[in-house]
Amino acid sequence: MRNYLFMAAMLVGILTGCAKQEEKMLNALEEQGVGMIIDNQGDVTTYNQPGVQDLLHLTAEEPERLHGAVVADKRVGKAAACLMIEGGVKSVCTPLVSTPAREMLEAAGIPIYARAEIPLMMNHDGTDLCPMEKKLLDAK
Repeated sequence: MRNYLFMAAMLVGILTGCAKQEEKMLNALEEQGVGMIIDNQGDVTTYNQPGVQDLLHLTAEEPERLHGAVVADKRVGKAAACLMIEGGVKSVCTPLVSTPAREMLEAAGIPIYARAEIPLMMNHDGTDLCPMEKKLLDAK
């Protein structure tokens, strides 16, 4: 019994530590006013192209930047989740995730830390679904 309690206490400590790292990255995202921060073993880079443009570029041109990285992204919809899975990211943190994106990341075994979750990602002015989310609505 004692070993189980010790292991449970260790797990809570690890999860709390992870949450602190993700919160730190999310705070940096907001403070720096960027769209995405990638931390790949201490090599930190920032990106600011709209939508999934930076992720598209990285998966095509610099896949090593994503592989094994912790990614903080301003908004994570289904398209971003697909690209992060393709890139082999280690974990994802975001202020806002769509339910389909969270489900895809979890199914791929990628931990996701989000401050809020919405059913579907909306476009920037909130009048319709995000075009990329709409295109991938039925994708598994």
